[in-house]
Amino acid sequence: MRNIRRLRNFALTALVVFFLINFAPAAFAQVKARRQRIRFPADCTNDKPAGIKNWTLQANCAAAIESVLADLPREDCDYEPYLKKNSFDSFLTYATEERRDAVRFFPLSANKYLVEIVCSEAAYNVSNVYLLYDESRLAARARVLEFPSLEFDYDEDTNTAKTIKNVAVKTLGGRWFNRKTRELIVFVKARGLGDAGRYARYSFPNGAPRLEEFRAKFSWTGRGYNVNDVIKSAPQTWKRYYP
Repeated sequence: MRNIRRLRNFALTALVVFFLINFAPAAFAQVKARRQRIRFPADCTNDKPAGIKNWTLQANCAAAIESVLADLPREDCDYEPYLKKNSFDSFLTYATEERRDAVRFFPLSANKYLVEIVCSEAAYNVSNVYLLYDESRLAARARVLEFPSLEFDYDEDTNTAKTIKNVAVKTLGGRWFNRKTRELIVFVKARGLGDAGRYARYSFPNGAPRLEEFRAKFSWTGRGYNVNDVIKSAPQTWKRYYP
C-alpha cells in the first residue's frame, strides 16, 4: 500500500515538474502581457532604454508591427518612401520624425488594440490605415484591417444615389475613437464647409470592423458639419444608407 502511495506521489510530482518546465513560462508570459495602454514608440520599440519594464512586450510589439508593413496600402500614403525595406526602424523614422503622432493605440478589449496609422493629411480630410494588434499571447500578432463600406454612383444636383456598391477598404477617414463605446467615427468632407460628404460609424466585435451606420450627402448645399459636430452625433440632415 505504501509503495502504491509513493508511486502515486512520484507521478504527481513528475506531472507538476513537467507542467512547470513546459507550460509555466508561456502562462507567465500571458499574465505579463496585460497592460492598460500602449504609447508609441515608448511601449513598442526595438530600442531598449535603461530601466524599461516588460521589455518582452515592447520587442514583441515592434516585431508584430514589422510583420505587417508589407501589407500596408502604399498609394497616396506619406509613409510609402519609408517602407522600401519594410523595416520597423525605417517606419519608426516616419512615425517620430516625419509625422509625429502618426501611430496611436486604442484599447478594444483585454490585450487587443486598434492601431491607427496616418496615411495622409490634407486641408480638411485625413486618411488612415488600421491594424488589429493582439498581445493576449506571445509572440504578439498584428494584421491590417479591411472595413466594409459603401461606394456610390450619384447625381450631385438631385442629391440621389444612382447605384450603391458594397466594398471593402483599407484606408478611411477615421476622425475619432470613442473609448467608452469602442467605436470609430469616420468623417470625409466633400469640401471644407462640410455640407456634403460621408459619415460612418464602426464597432469591433472580436476585433473585426463592423459597420454600424453610414450616411452620405452629395449636393453642396445646406448645413455644414465639422469634426466636433459628428463626434457628438451623426449628421442628421444627411441620408442614412446603412442600416
